[in-house]
Amino acid sequence: RKKLPVYNCINHSTIMFRNTGDAGYRKKFKYSQDYDFYLNLLSKNLMPVNMKDVLIRERIIQQSITYLRRGEQEFFKKLAQDFYYERIKSGKDSYPLFDEEKVTEIEDRAVKKESAAGKKYFYGMQKIYYLLFSGRTRKARKEIRVLLKEKFNIKLFLYLITSFFPFAVKIRNKIKGLEFS
Repeated sequence: RKKLPVYNCINHSTIMFRNTGDAGYRKKFKYSQDYDFYLNLLSKNLMPVNMKDVLIRERIIQQSITYLRRGEQEFFKKLAQDFYYERIKSGKDSYPLFDEEKVTEIEDRAVKKESAAGKKYFYGMQKIYYLLFSGRTRKARKEIRVLLKEKFNIKLFLYLITSFFPFAVKIRNKIKGLEFS
């Protein structure tokens, strides 16, 4: 409940629920529909709970919407957050006023703004994060070294150091209530 308004902490492929007709995706959200959906659930006090059982393994691929349409994803994420805070404050949001034609304009700007190198770097950082904190430290270390050769980043350097201490990753995950198999 505390994390969700700040960032999407629910992996879309992991959600299961029984819909009583109270919730659903909203048509104008081309990207981050799931995040808007979760925030709608949260504002209606219909928040799902986390299960401790690991039921899926996620595959991270560079051709996914998350990586190809990062700018658009960020725009819609911010919009979902704005609508959520409007609902919390006044009981309703300004979604009906949202102009779908402006979305195309925003998407075009976002696509032009993103470089191929930026997308590759973003993808690499995401992959490293998932590898490292799911306990696959050796694999993460290999990916970190590749990315560090391209561009030095203090966060990457800290990830590299962390990769040599798998027990630290396990302790961090235990503190955060995360378990990976």
